[in-house]
Formats: sequence, C-alpha cells, structure tokens
Amino acid sequence: MRWDPTPYFAIADAMALLLKPQAEVVVHDIDSDRILHIAGAFSRRRAGDPSLNDLGTLTATEGGVIGPYGKTNFDGRALKSVSVPIMGQDGQLAGLFCINLDVSAFAEVQAVLERLMLIPSATVQTAERMFPTDWREQINVEIAEFLGARNASLAGLTTHDLVELTAALDDRGFFSIRKAADYIAAALGVSRATLYKRLSAARNANP
Repeated sequence: MRWDPTPYFAIADAMALLLKPQAEVVVHDIDSDRILHIAGAFSRRRAGDPSLNDLGTLTATEGGVIGPYGKTNFDGRALKSVSVPIMGQDGQLAGLFCINLDVSAFAEVQAVLERLMLIPSATVQTAERMFPTDWREQINVEIAEFLGARNASLAGLTTHDLVELTAALDDRGFFSIRKAADYIAAALGVSRATLYKRLSAARNANP
C-alpha cells in the first residue's frame, strides 16, 4: 500500500462520535477501490466493501476539499458530503476521506418553519388595513436589516457598528419621534445616556 491509512481511522471515529447520529465517515483506498474503515455507518456499507467511487465526477476546490455535494442514502434520506483526497508517498492520489452528513431532518424542520412563516397575501393586506405599521415596528425592521446585512447579532456588533446603526436610525428620522429614543435604547439594551453618546458620535462623524 502506498500510504498508511491507520491515522485516519481515529479521526473518522472522532468525527462520527462528535456528530452522532448525523455523520458517517469513510476512509477509501483508491488502488483497491475498497472501503478501509467506516464510522457511524448508516448506508449499510462496511469495511471491505467496494468503494464505487467515480472521481471523475468530483471537482476539488482550493485546499483540496471536494464538495460539498449532494447524495441520497439508500432509504431516500438527503446527504451533504465532502471528500478530502489523500496523497501517497509517491505524491499520487492514494485514498479518500469522506464525510456524509444526514441533512434530511434539517430539511424537514426547514419545511415546517416555512409553512409556519407563510402568511397569505390576502391576510397581509387585511392586517395592513386593520393595523397600520407604527414607528416601533419600523425601528425593529431597520435594526433587523442592519444586522442581516452584517450577518451579526446585537451582541456581536462593535462600538463602531453600533454608532453606524444609531446613525442609520437617525437618518430615518426616528429620534425626532416622541419617546422613540426610549424604545431604541431598550431595543439595543443600552441606557439613554449611552444611546445619546452614540448619536452624538454619529452626527459628529457626518456633520
């Protein structure tokens, strides 16, 4: 054998244990086209079975990782997989380290959440007539859009980010609304003094 696969067995066992029962980790030998080791097996494959790999259909990304790519388990469950080529002592492809993650449960949860979040357009129109959007909701939307654009939470914002957020709220004219400052301070989890300190910094930065 052109390579020593033994160290990869423990890595496979550790990953499967950490992600149990969602992950199956497989170590393949290219020359024999056989599975040398499999941890967390849910595909009915065992060590010694044919690998049946078709490397020609896979594309290695930067860093040598292949994937993520989709697969389907024998029972129809959706899998998300990545593979890492292992080079032998001669510098040629000798093995393949594959991680198969069962994402079927997540897909089901996503479908349930999408159904729960679905609001028929007719219902939206009726609600808009009955409950016009107030400035509090507009502030909530502005904060949510700011966080979404940065893929962050309030707790993860830097001081500079918070000043920018305060400036964005100021640009929308919210600070001219009576009691809006109290609402913004509560929404951001700060005192009025801290909020106005940031507002002053924002306005000084953009006179």
